Amino acid sequence: MKLSLLKLSYLIFIFIFIYVLYFLYININSQNNYETIFKNEKLSEDFLINVPNEPKLIKKYLMNYNFYSDYKIIIKDNKYIVEVKIYNPFAINYSYNKVIFENGNLDNVDIFSTKLINSINLVYKTKNPIYIEKETINTLKEIRSIINFNTLEFIDDRRYDLYLDDGRKVMLPKLLDFKLINFLKKNFKFLINDNNFSSYLDLRNFHYDSIRMK
Repeated sequence: MKLSLLKLSYLIFIFIFIYVLYFLYININSQNNYETIFKNEKLSEDFLINVPNEPKLIKKYLMNYNFYSDYKIIIKDNKYIVEVKIYNPFAINYSYNKVIFENGNLDNVDIFSTKLINSINLVYKTKNPIYIEKETINTLKEIRSIINFNTLEFIDDRRYDLYLDDGRKVMLPKLLDFKLINFLKKNFKFLINDNNFSSYLDLRNFHYDSIRMK
């Protein structure tokens, strides 16, 4: 009798073990049949091809990047649909191959589609690793609403030069404040048409009431 009970217990154990293995197999196989879809045309094929096919791994994968403000994963019809909200790009730096976003975040150029890269019409130049605060970006955006420049160069880790479409340069002071912006709003449309402004407009000593042009 004891032997029969032992044999029965053994058979039950084998049955449970096989059932668990079968369940795991079905679960894994089911996950492998899911397709991951990113609903965003701004991401490159190189980025998308490496996306894992499981929600927890997708979350872990996205944690390596800084280009998005939020995302959600929707499971529907054997698909993981990933909706990503990408920050607005501010500029592109080709030396470090970085896209700079309006909040100051950076991410590699190769993450993004040609469509997004081509939409960025401001080049950011610097000799040192890129660091730019959101507040500075907001101020530069306001200046750009006054001065139509296509290149922004960070000089000596302290101030910026702006380059216009025709190659002329505007040398900004270190302090970008309301006084400077107000001056530009009132006067830049006259300065840009001044015959003396053929090469550069030097505002480096603007706060000391000194302006030069050549």
